[in-house]
Amino acid sequence: MRLAATAIGGYYPTPSGIVSDIVRGFEKPDASTQVAILDPCAGKGEAVIQFARGISTPRNSPKVYAIEMENRRHDALQENLRNYGTYPQRFELHGDAFSVPLKTDSDNEGFSVLYLNPPYDTDKKFVRVEEKFLDRFTNTLMVGGVLVFIVPGYALSASA
Repeated sequence: MRLAATAIGGYYPTPSGIVSDIVRGFEKPDASTQVAILDPCAGKGEAVIQFARGISTPRNSPKVYAIEMENRRHDALQENLRNYGTYPQRFELHGDAFSVPLKTDSDNEGFSVLYLNPPYDTDKKFVRVEEKFLDRFTNTLMVGGVLVFIVPGYALSASA
């Protein structure tokens, strides 16, 4: 990993404008559809919260599950989720997302949306760290769930 990327733990938060573009590509869920979003690399939580607010309706607010390993970003994640508004269902974990048991046993269970903006780096086994995250967390999606995979263009071919 480049020295500058190492210093920030491979953390490249999604710019707000890109999150807005992603939200525009989604249909808002109807009132009977419960949406659960997983962000295993949540950072400070700003992007996943913006995304959740963008797809929420007055009668349907997504549940947000967020994981962050780095201490200061996790503290900010906790604070941002507390300020998430009136949305009652939000969960955060402090730790390594790879050690959290998230696999579900039923096709109807799991997360509606996997919001995945992993660290950008190389990996010995998977070629790219992004591919390692994709491999680990794709099975947490319910059948018909949506993957939001945010990676630089040069890294996409490793996961295609």
